[in-house]
Amino acid sequence: MNITLSQTSYAISESSGYFEIILMKTDGARGPVTVSVTPINGTALASTDFELNQMDITFRISEREKVVPVRIINDDIAERSERFTVMIQPVEGLFRVAVLDNLTTVDIIDDDRMLMAFMPSVESPENESVGGVTESVGMIYVDLVVVKGAIDRNVTVLLMANPQDGDTAFEGEDYEVIERGLTIHPTTTRITVGVDIIDDSTCEDKEVFSLSTSLQSSDDPISIVNDIRITIADADDCLPVVRMTVEPTVVSEAGEIVEVTVSLAGGGGNLPGEVQLGISTVPIQPKDIDSVGVEILTQSEVTLTFEEGSSSRQLQIGVRDNSVYDGGEDRIFAIILSLLYTDFENLNISSDYVEVRITDDEPQPEGIVCNVRGEPRDAPTAEVCCVDLGGMSYEKSIYTIPCIVIGFQETEYEVMERRESYQFTLAVVQGSLAQNLSLTIISTPITAAANDYRVLEPWVPLEENGTGTVRVEISTEPGQEDGPQETFRLTIIEESGVTPKNVFFRGALVTILDQPSDLP
Repeated sequence: MNITLSQTSYAISESSGYFEIILMKTDGARGPVTVSVTPINGTALASTDFELNQMDITFRISEREKVVPVRIINDDIAERSERFTVMIQPVEGLFRVAVLDNLTTVDIIDDDRMLMAFMPSVESPENESVGGVTESVGMIYVDLVVVKGAIDRNVTVLLMANPQDGDTAFEGEDYEVIERGLTIHPTTTRITVGVDIIDDSTCEDKEVFSLSTSLQSSDDPISIVNDIRITIADADDCLPVVRMTVEPTVVSEAGEIVEVTVSLAGGGGNLPGEVQLGISTVPIQPKDIDSVGVEILTQSEVTLTFEEGSSSRQLQIGVRDNSVYDGGEDRIFAIILSLLYTDFENLNISSDYVEVRITDDEPQPEGIVCNVRGEPRDAPTAEVCCVDLGGMSYEKSIYTIPCIVIGFQETEYEVMERRESYQFTLAVVQGSLAQNLSLTIISTPITAAANDYRVLEPWVPLEENGTGTVRVEISTEPGQEDGPQETFRLTIIEESGVTPKNVFFRGALVTILDQPSDLP
């Protein structure tokens, strides 16, 4: 006769509490038979996750089916699915029995979730709570508390801004979440979250913002039952705020006008008392104001007085054409707003510094190379260079001096392929050098392969008006058809911070010629 299982696998919810394994007898019987039922632990453990003891089951002659009861232990721990196995084996008796499909697996599907909630924290300053804070509090704390259940692994909860209808506070302007990723451990009962409240010293109405949470994975067994909603009460004295706007901030030399508007905002827009402000211009590039060439046109005195009831003042700054080629570089000046006098101690100036850029519209003089720059600096076509060497006056800081060119004695070289090195001479080919330099030689393949050649000594010392030697090894093998010629370029790199501004560099093109016997 045969004994078999009605199912070879089960998937049981942890909260079901109980289920049955069915054994079936087939092919008839001439007498009673007995089988043993044995549980085998897997990720699910006997007495911890289920209850089933080893037992013997006897089928009488008339019995066709037997039930094995299994109790599932329901705990509050949110965990992954767990598995155990039940094995059926025959027990020796008077009658022979065969057990078919003697193993069945049981998966316990966990349906628990740990519940957490946000609550006010004892870490928050006195009289400040998660519901309402004052802007000057600095930092507010809330606790994420375990309300029910537990977990069997670490879970990350993400805290983020969640704007709702009616929210008027914005992240980065009014508040900042200090820690966005909160790690919940199996032993965690409470975790404290800090939110930085930003005091902007601006008079404003109450502001509200909302924070919510999300899980990194939808399989994470945690539920957050509430969000955070915080109201910020303004702690400022609601004095007006002074703001300066400048249009445009990029102008040309051709007589453009910069419009400066100084306005009052906050506190209803009216100033309940006297405030005096100063406007000044400061050179940024170059470093003296006469050379920058700007002047305040509206009035000779650069003092703005706001009396009670006034809200804005305007003035103009004119740009003077210096009629000098600036090497294509812009002149820059800053407009600065300063407080001279006020009836109030805490008047706020929110924007007191604006830079304005004046673009150069003068043509470059013929026959002179001015302010030539680049990495590497290419050799000029002229023998005279116009270079900004600095000085008290911008016009006087532009000097016309001889160009110095350092380069190879030839701009093009031809070499034959063979495994040996060639020497290329480096020298001052134009002008006169009054100091020692340490130069770097880099190579760039054009049609040659990178392994066809190698610069043996890339760092070359060059003494005053002396020469230097650059050794290059040609690596191509004779007898190999490489094509009629291969080329690469040698480039000179300056010694940073040491090379004078009127020194420029000229590289060389090197062609590797194939041996005549290698040509087709």
